[in-house]
Amino acid sequence: MKNFLIQTRYGVVALVAMMLLMLGVGSAMALMSDHDCAYCHSLHGAPGFTLLNQPSEANLILTAEMVCLSCHGPLGSSSLTADVHSSAISGATINRISCIECHDAHDHQQNVNGVDNLNMVLETITVMTTLGDLDAVVFADKDYTDDSSHDYSHPDASGICQVCHTLTKFQRNDGFKSGHQLGGVCMNCHPHSNGFDKL
Repeated sequence: MKNFLIQTRYGVVALVAMMLLMLGVGSAMALMSDHDCAYCHSLHGAPGFTLLNQPSEANLILTAEMVCLSCHGPLGSSSLTADVHSSAISGATINRISCIECHDAHDHQQNVNGVDNLNMVLETITVMTTLGDLDAVVFADKDYTDDSSHDYSHPDASGICQVCHTLTKFQRNDGFKSGHQLGGVCMNCHPHSNGFDKL
């Protein structure tokens, strides 16, 4: 009887904890209609921390990356393939930009214009500098509209492709050469599936 009461108590505690997670502010919720929690998490027997389906790597960033790439990597089931991005500029420190440094799989985040960013893009992204500045990101339009604007790059350098660039030839976050390939879409030449490296 004592064991039964202990098991029941732990079961109730676990249930309450899960309900608080689901109902709390900033609650975890899958954003894609064809996803559910079990795509990334397993309540019982998850090999990774935070109940992630992939075994734990050195830290949460790498563990989350393994979860994302299990579907979105080259061998994954998703048609939307992705690879991590690395700076490869001569003389620069190599920075490996992982999935959750640009995306949040749980929360749509409003940008500075008051609308949600597309593709689970974060509201702000930490620029890879010694200062660790947070730069506002606007990614509400993936294609050029009638006013010839798009959200891969902007004159104010708030485009998703610009916010971290400090040493690139074009589209830097200081606005340098933001007119490069004006009228085109960055991903046509620098696809996510290739880690944004030029084809």
